[in-house]
Amino acid sequence: FAEGSEAHAYSSLTVDRRRYSGPENIEPSSPTPPATYLARSINEPYLFLMNQNMPGKLHVAGRGKLLAVACGQHATLLSFGLQSSIIGMPEPTYRELLSLEQDSTNTDSEKAKILRSFRIPDRFTIAGSADLGDRKINIFAVFVSIASAWVWVVSDFNRIVQMHVISRDKPFEANDLKPGSDEWPRLWYHFKGSFDWIMERPFSRGCAPDMAANIELPSAIQRTPPPPEPLAPNTSIIVDMCGNTGGAFSGLGRHTANDLLYLLAIFPGMPYHVICSSNTLFATLKSGIAEYMDQLTKSSFLDDVSGSNDRYISGYIDVFRRTKGRSLNSVKDLYNFYMKEGLFDPDHTIGQPYPQEKWTLSKTQFKWMPAPIKAYTIICAKRPVGWKDGPQASDSKMLRCFGDFCYVTTIGLAQFRELVLNQVNIKAKEGASVVVKRGRPSKISVGFPLSCSCRAESC
Repeated sequence: FAEGSEAHAYSSLTVDRRRYSGPENIEPSSPTPPATYLARSINEPYLFLMNQNMPGKLHVAGRGKLLAVACGQHATLLSFGLQSSIIGMPEPTYRELLSLEQDSTNTDSEKAKILRSFRIPDRFTIAGSADLGDRKINIFAVFVSIASAWVWVVSDFNRIVQMHVISRDKPFEANDLKPGSDEWPRLWYHFKGSFDWIMERPFSRGCAPDMAANIELPSAIQRTPPPPEPLAPNTSIIVDMCGNTGGAFSGLGRHTANDLLYLLAIFPGMPYHVICSSNTLFATLKSGIAEYMDQLTKSSFLDDVSGSNDRYISGYIDVFRRTKGRSLNSVKDLYNFYMKEGLFDPDHTIGQPYPQEKWTLSKTQFKWMPAPIKAYTIICAKRPVGWKDGPQASDSKMLRCFGDFCYVTTIGLAQFRELVLNQVNIKAKEGASVVVKRGRPSKISVGFPLSCSCRAESC
């Protein structure tokens, strides 16, 4: 895991053992840890984790963008950051990885000895994929199933993942990781986790007046810790969503927040108080978040995108990182709603009535629209005085489109480092003869991978 420098000391692993009476040092009865692990842990508060842990059932719970994994007397809270993921593998494969331990690629030789990496055996490299020499994986936490000889590994090539371990004398039980339990708020306190739109939606029922006043959805018993002070009244809704203001937007990030606002026809620069002062806009936002989050739990969504980042980009990313316009693939209804609100008219002001004689409704399934400003939106109408705006779009690096990336990881379930590097490079000489099998039985010898932009469950 990552550590800071002398000028900026920090650690991405923290512990809370206030309810744990076990030894602080390594017990003589525990197996001796590898020398590199021991050297990293001496005189550190997490040294006691090197002891042989009590086995127990594995319990898992998610909350927003956090994940809690509990087993025996310890619960690990994971804040994934940008590139961390969980990879499953047979236990023999995991043991083989451990035997291939080596220094990291850190430019500081001393840090490289402390930050460990593990070489991935060559047999796991797909022929015709990226030629970058030895493949490595960084492992931060491991959960081993004795019964099934299966291992879940927490990996992050950027080492941004943060871990907080909570230890207690009483082993964790399944009920501890359920909303409403005494343990539930303690699990998430360290990373300021707030209520989850999928698991804890019942707790937000009837909280509309509270949210309209303070942008706070969770009930009082779930609001742990207290939310930060409200931002300035003219703060843009996109800033509130990305900053999880009041704990109301847990689970949303830059991509999902921008795409959600696009689907709801809400300008990202609209101040949050404008939404909360309108019963219609507030109801639209609240129901829209719930519906948007629901799709992420459907098996049809997971089956569609888990193995193909092309499908995720084409079917589930609407305006975020789209610099060349975006097809309104929610059929013509969304386009026509934008039209009726005057959002395509640069002479119209958002929120004002738009005369019907100016409507030009679409009868076609799709429409391509430009993205005129750096805010990820297709809205061209004028913003009222005091709203945040954006300069005209440019070809700057910040606005690189998804299609311009290659082996650089971007976004999506199938876009983590280990998977990206193992994608076949069809432009390479050795990749031209690789057979690509995508979904249906038919095979493709050359050309681009198949992708589908529809959201039909039968696709």
